[in-house]
Amino acid sequence: MSTGLRNLGKKEKGKLYLLDTNFLVDYLLGKDEFVAKFKGFSQTQLFVSSITSCELISGAKEKDVSTMNELLDSFIVLPITDSLARKAGITRAKLRNKGFKKPLADILIGQTAIEYNLILVTGNLRDFPQLKEKNLLLAFPE
Repeated sequence: MSTGLRNLGKKEKGKLYLLDTNFLVDYLLGKDEFVAKFKGFSQTQLFVSSITSCELISGAKEKDVSTMNELLDSFIVLPITDSLARKAGITRAKLRNKGFKKPLADILIGQTAIEYNLILVTGNLRDFPQLKEKNLLLAFPE
């Protein structure tokens, strides 16, 4: 991973956000509050995980795949590196020991937020307990 990517959240003056899949789905469905929130962000503030790319494409109807690709092409898509995956594995094991059973995709998205110091914009706070203590969550809608 390049140093530039690792320090994304530390270099920028404004806040930087990782958009969760559920936020983008509601935006694509044209829900007014999500469209307004999305338009309120500067494009340079927004990132998605490669896991979100996979979830959007796999959930799309064949006729909508090009729309999904166009949307994803407008973001910097952050990769799941081996280092990030190993840290996510540790996080998942710790959460499981505390009684939290979370899907691997959510653990990887959450670890991406931690790794790049990004605020995760999601409607599913319960899916990301590892981010609450780090103040890296933005509930939307609030």
